[in-house]
Amino acid sequence: MTAGLLVPQRGGPGPWAWRLPGLGGALAWLQQLGLGPGDRLTVTASTSPALVALLQAAAVAGIELVLTHARLPPALSAQQAAAAGGRLAPALPSAFPEGPCPTDIRPGGALLLHTSGTTGPARRVRLPWDRVHAACAAAAAHLKMQERETWLACLPLDHAGGAALVLRAACAGTPMLLRERFTLEDVYLPWVQAASLVPTLLHRLVAAQRPLPQRPRFIIGGAPLDNMPRRAASALGARVRTTYGLTETCAMVACQTAENDRENSSENSSDNCGPLIPGWELRLDQPDSLGRGRIQLRGPGRCAGYDGDATADASASADPQSWLHTGDWGRMDAGRIQVLGRADEVIISGGEKIAPSVVEAILLRHPAVRDVAVIGEPDAEWGQRVVAIAVAAEATPASESELTAWCRDSLAPHQVPRAWRWVASLPRNDLGKLQRQHLR
Repeated sequence: MTAGLLVPQRGGPGPWAWRLPGLGGALAWLQQLGLGPGDRLTVTASTSPALVALLQAAAVAGIELVLTHARLPPALSAQQAAAAGGRLAPALPSAFPEGPCPTDIRPGGALLLHTSGTTGPARRVRLPWDRVHAACAAAAAHLKMQERETWLACLPLDHAGGAALVLRAACAGTPMLLRERFTLEDVYLPWVQAASLVPTLLHRLVAAQRPLPQRPRFIIGGAPLDNMPRRAASALGARVRTTYGLTETCAMVACQTAENDRENSSENSSDNCGPLIPGWELRLDQPDSLGRGRIQLRGPGRCAGYDGDATADASASADPQSWLHTGDWGRMDAGRIQVLGRADEVIISGGEKIAPSVVEAILLRHPAVRDVAVIGEPDAEWGQRVVAIAVAAEATPASESELTAWCRDSLAPHQVPRAWRWVASLPRNDLGKLQRQHLR
């Protein structure tokens, strides 16, 4: 068998239709540690077959499983673990052996994941296991995951996108090629038909300029995706579909579908995240005249609040029927979600609302701009002025007048940046999310 290839087996316990490899051994390991329903186990570990098995085992055993960010500096990771409490897990083996599995599950328990911290300190999100299963089963059905295709699983398991993917496999019986990190060679394997990626990884694939004859599906989330790399990847043979989700929703709540593949690679698809997954609902709070408002969600994978956070707002309610206030700004267009950025990042200049992502998408189409972030800065006359912070694609940056003219061809006057800065790189986390708070 190929190293890293995990093939689920039929006959999973309780609602899980499939058993992930090593489930029986992971359950025995939890029992040896003396852990039972409701007990908390805090784990700091890199991606491995053992951690995959432990995710499902904790769900079956009703354990509270806390995953800290393994890629943080050791001191920060230790701080996360200490703050989470519970029993600190000993070192995991690389894989658990097979063993007997129960047919039922223990009620209770939860998966506790840390947010990425792009808008402030990371928070521990509480995701009860029954909601995790409901969200993963709905997403697997929406993605049409099946036994006859293999997915590349290369996102960190301590992030919602990585954990949710392997648990969807336990709902659909989908084989996975598990990798601790993304490598280009994996996506060219003829039997890898799909992958869950972040935009940074798609950029690397486009730069390689190698055709993808197997026409894999790439599900892109975690950060906005500009049209240029999307179209370039499509030209190489990839079927690129963007998704929208949060840690607080156990990852995916919407995703573009096969029915819209031609539209997905069109000029105007950069902020289109497709239709809602069945079971999820969306409403917009305080929409403006263009139908843009703050996104609120409720559905099968809605979190049960923030663990240990007494200052959390109403969105931290444990009630599964309450609305989750995401802090994202967007609108619905013909049944599809358009995510325009964080509501607290919207720039208001001269009374006009400006979504930074709209301006960034235009600038990223200019050949002299490799990366860019748009922010608002205080302005005595306009309230805020639009500022572009860019990374040059060439040794000599384009002139400000050239870029201003470029923007004027595609943007309204109030959206055009009034100030420009050039930097060597932009602050991004390990999933490629822009940490905009470090730019102010």
